[in-house]
Amino acid sequence: SGGQQQPTTTKEEHEQEPLKRIVRRDVTFLIIGAIVASISFWMELNASNIKYRGISFSDTDARLLQQMNNNIIDAGFIATTMLHNFSKAHRDWNDFFARINTAVVVFGPGVYLAWQTLWIGDYKPFNDIRTA
Repeated sequence: SGGQQQPTTTKEEHEQEPLKRIVRRDVTFLIIGAIVASISFWMELNASNIKYRGISFSDTDARLLQQMNNNIIDAGFIATTMLHNFSKAHRDWNDFFARINTAVVVFGPGVYLAWQTLWIGDYKPFNDIRTA
């Protein structure tokens, strides 16, 4: 009635849709992978550059000085220096953090496996997509 017709898709266009989705997915993966790789390469090339790590030469922590002498600065040591000093001064908090770590890292996966095995009844880590 007087108007616009809906565009019809041909059989070829319909058959090419899965191919287009696969290409878009792969190109997206490659772009994201290239960005992550670029960031990783930049971090590796600048690992010994103190100005990117936020370290001033007034820091006297022996761990940091040792890392600076090795020319490669471990960002993990720098990021956890305050927590390390706090835990060293407060042993009760250190024990508390250790208990939390044990609960999450050791008992967490064990509880999940028991739940999957006994409650859900799934003995495989992932469901088979073809049976869905």
